[in-house]
Amino acid sequence: MNGMLYLFRKTFSQVVIAVLLSALVSFLLAPELLVQNKKLAAITAVGILFVLTLMKLIRQGVFSSLTFKDSVMYFLIASSFIGPAIVLNIGPIGLFPFRVFYLLIIGISTIIYIRNKSFFDWGLIRTKPIFVFLIFWFLYACLSLTWAPSITYGIRNLFYLFTGLSLIVLVTFYFKEMKNYLAFFYIWILVYIGLIGLGLWNHFTEQHLSLSRINDLPYYMQGVPTAVFGNENDYASYLVISMFFVWFFMKHRRPLLIKLIGFTLIVTTIYLIYLTNSRANYISILFGFGGWFILYSEKTTRRILVFSGVLTAIAVSFIFYNKVMTLATNFFSTNFQRNEGGSLDIRANILKNVQYYFAESMGFGVGAGNADYFLKNEPVFPIGVFSNVHNWWGEILVNYGAIVFGGYLAMYLSLLILLYRISKRTMDKNEKMIAQTLTISLIVFAMASISPSSVLTLNYHWMLFAFSIGFITYYFRNTKVTQQTINEPPRGAGGNKEMLKKYSKTISERFKKYFWLFLLLPILTAGISYVLEYSSPVSHSAKSEIALGNFEYDRITEPVTVKDFLTNVAYLRQLDEEYGLSMPVEDIADNLVVGEEPGKLLTLRLDGNDEKLVSDTLMEITQAFITESDKVKEERTAFFNEKIKRLQELPDSPESMVDKEQFIYELQLNLMNMRDTVINKPVTVSTAAGDPLQRTIFGLLIGIALSVTLLLIPEFLRKD
Repeated sequence: MNGMLYLFRKTFSQVVIAVLLSALVSFLLAPELLVQNKKLAAITAVGILFVLTLMKLIRQGVFSSLTFKDSVMYFLIASSFIGPAIVLNIGPIGLFPFRVFYLLIIGISTIIYIRNKSFFDWGLIRTKPIFVFLIFWFLYACLSLTWAPSITYGIRNLFYLFTGLSLIVLVTFYFKEMKNYLAFFYIWILVYIGLIGLGLWNHFTEQHLSLSRINDLPYYMQGVPTAVFGNENDYASYLVISMFFVWFFMKHRRPLLIKLIGFTLIVTTIYLIYLTNSRANYISILFGFGGWFILYSEKTTRRILVFSGVLTAIAVSFIFYNKVMTLATNFFSTNFQRNEGGSLDIRANILKNVQYYFAESMGFGVGAGNADYFLKNEPVFPIGVFSNVHNWWGEILVNYGAIVFGGYLAMYLSLLILLYRISKRTMDKNEKMIAQTLTISLIVFAMASISPSSVLTLNYHWMLFAFSIGFITYYFRNTKVTQQTINEPPRGAGGNKEMLKKYSKTISERFKKYFWLFLLLPILTAGISYVLEYSSPVSHSAKSEIALGNFEYDRITEPVTVKDFLTNVAYLRQLDEEYGLSMPVEDIADNLVVGEEPGKLLTLRLDGNDEKLVSDTLMEITQAFITESDKVKEERTAFFNEKIKRLQELPDSPESMVDKEQFIYELQLNLMNMRDTVINKPVTVSTAAGDPLQRTIFGLLIGIALSVTLLLIPEFLRKD
């Protein structure tokens, strides 16, 4: 009770409560107004929350006593999330806020370096192994252009890579105090609130910014939110990473009002992610809360949640068994079932291509950015119009090779370990809040990064790593941890050479010490890959192509509708009862994939391990559908002929003569335009036998990458 009274005494809380009460009174007095304008109500609520949060931060002095360079850095961070959503085209150059502030801070940094070289004191950076790797990554990417087939793709990749890596350097050197990282944290939350509002605006108004791909999609997709991003997957990944900033802010702040607002934001975020239908980010949510539950929840909370969760799941499963099974089946069939031309099927083929390119490059990578070139011009497995890897880990592997991938994985794991250590060691509540937030956000990133087409161009990805590396550097710079967790090589002339010699020496010694482990690991992964490929059953794919007819009956002539029918168990069972299909209906539904090509063409593919069975079954399905289509066409033809006959039998009169002739002409024209559904390509069968040798090479190279990871993790965390 005293806490509640204290809440009402706070001026800021009084303002918030007054706003909430005003909204409640408005709803009670004129509910129909808010119901009819849900979009206005939701967006207004988020807008008010954004303004109130900004007021609160200003009152607390988070953004007080700012220098000019700090202000530019804060605007750079805020604008990085917006990207090219607001752009001014000056001839061929697109100018948007992030680029303006980026160029401005680069100019300021140049002037500062000329005047005061000590500002960028390399000796104070106590995460040097990470920066050495980042420099190596960029130099290797530049070197890879010497064997890359497309310099254009490579240069574009280097541009984004340099921009992202430079953000890490800028944050680390400019932000040297806790207030900087606290401001970074609050800016992230502020922008997050604003982009939630924009996502709600997308959803309720079905309007989008010009860069959104939703503008070019059918009407039923117009409610999918994208905010300032080009597509919904980029937005969903941003949301799932950002919501844990609010989660830990809420956990580390006492006021009940903050917890209520935070909970509302998280629920809204989950709803928006659901609207995007981003499957990887559904799993990312579980990763995030699972990471929090294991690493940071209190024992009592953990026990209560586990016990109550298990009891609730058992009770709901028993009481509502049928409903639960129906919902689960619908969810997985909608979001995870393979579908020709669908996301899962194409992504699987993209990864097969990535594996092939990586093995062909013998582990060196195809060159910076050139995975996109190969996917666009030389796909080994069909991927339609897609030309991006759609998996950040795969993108690093295939573009930059095994060594860079191993180093990146080592850096990622090291950041997680260091942040977790900080979150357990520090007694400062703000440091603990930030360390916990970054730990879970990085865990979430592991899965969220496979949703966008590429996170290379997404600034929030680089800002997350800049925040993490910069914060770790700040912590070890400002604590009494000396040479215990991160080694600091000597400063002064020749310091860099000494540093590199020291790193090379310790890596060499570690390699010699654990030589047999680093040798056996690639052999083990190669052997596993070979066994898996050799033991995997040979798969047969029967394919055919149907040209849909034209006789004004959507169920049989519209590609989208036909795709739904041909993959529907009930319709397949109907065909089975009437025509007799060789394979069981359930097996057909699981293995039949239907695609759409321009010109009302449908591609049918049936996969299985028995060549004759899949061939006969697909032939039966194809022929059964053609027969059903012919029946409908005959009915439509008879219908039109009957109408023409009746019209011709009607008595002529001067008043109706013209209309009668017009009707007959239109009906005859319909008959002339009718077209049969036909088999455009007959059934053919292809055998997808694996290549054990190539798979073995792939496994060997992955083993080498993992060996590099194990070799470098101690370097990032090494003690004297």
